[in-house]
Amino acid sequence: MTSYWSMNISTTIIVISLIVMGITLWFGYQNWMRSGQNKRILWTEGLRSLIVALLLFTLMQPEWIKVANKERDPVVAILLDASASMGTADVTTNNLTVMSRGDWVESQKAAKPWSVLEDNSRVVIHAFSTAGTNSSSAFTDGTDISSALTEVM
Repeated sequence: MTSYWSMNISTTIIVISLIVMGITLWFGYQNWMRSGQNKRILWTEGLRSLIVALLLFTLMQPEWIKVANKERDPVVAILLDASASMGTADVTTNNLTVMSRGDWVESQKAAKPWSVLEDNSRVVIHAFSTAGTNSSSAFTDGTDISSALTEVM
């Protein structure tokens, strides 16, 4: 892994920054002299000059860039719901026919719209359905996407 600073510095930004910093330092010096060279005013003007310098530094858009070499291909997980709810016919296709969710998923599996992703990543297809809990709750016949994600990873 390599890392470095990058700044977007143009000639215009440098000229404007130098002019603004020069004016700030000049007014700070004049204010300090007018105060009778008071140390508090010197510290105040120094702080003001530092703040202006930091603001001008941000105009140069500093960035800390880290370049990481990938050690392995990314994984794209395609989770297919196989629960009883997939029998519900509520999917409308382009030709305005209604089909079940399960039939639509099967048509997508046949079409493989994710094949474009297989060039740069590993595609994992995993079907999941009911919750795998030992709970005596009435909600055990549902979709447990958490377990599906855990299994895929």
